[in-house]
Amino acid sequence: MNNNAWTRFFDIVFKYVLINFLAFFSSILGLFLFGIFPALSALLFTIKFVKQQTWRELIMTYWLAYKSNFIKANVYGWSLSLLSIYLFFNTRICFQLSPLIFILFGTLSAMALVLTLAFGLNCFLFLDELIHRKDLKSLFFYTIYALPTSLLQIGSIGLFLILISFFPAFILFGGLAALSKINLYLAMKKTTKLMTGEIIK
Repeated sequence: MNNNAWTRFFDIVFKYVLINFLAFFSSILGLFLFGIFPALSALLFTIKFVKQQTWRELIMTYWLAYKSNFIKANVYGWSLSLLSIYLFFNTRICFQLSPLIFILFGTLSAMALVLTLAFGLNCFLFLDELIHRKDLKSLFFYTIYALPTSLLQIGSIGLFLILISFFPAFILFGGLAALSKINLYLAMKKTTKLMTGEIIK
């Protein structure tokens, strides 16, 4: 690498760490309960502009995204979280009961849980595009089509949680931003295929 390449590399790393810090700071600002989902949505939005904007511009972009999506992110985040928690315990209880009918219900509940997690993930990846009710309908059908990609994204989140259990500092120094970039990349790759008509093939 030449000096310019190293400079660009460390500039990108610094921006990731900066956005990561902003996500933690704004979560605290919202007392975690009301700050974590807006912080997540702002993180996913701002990460798109890492290469185009300076670090000062990224701070402004993040703050504007955090404020504009504060209510919407909390509504979607908590609604889907509560539904996921309900489906998780419902699945667990059903599989603990012996009659076959409960195993069937448990299987259906587990499938609904996976779909809810995938839909919730896509809600935050495309939060700025969710304006009307029909957008939710379109996102639901996209979630079904892109389910393999969503499962891969959920798997990456699971690996991230395992990683930070061994290296907790990773979550503070850009780990969350890097995970967001990976999930955003996978989503953009899938939507690009959809828009270019590869789904027809």
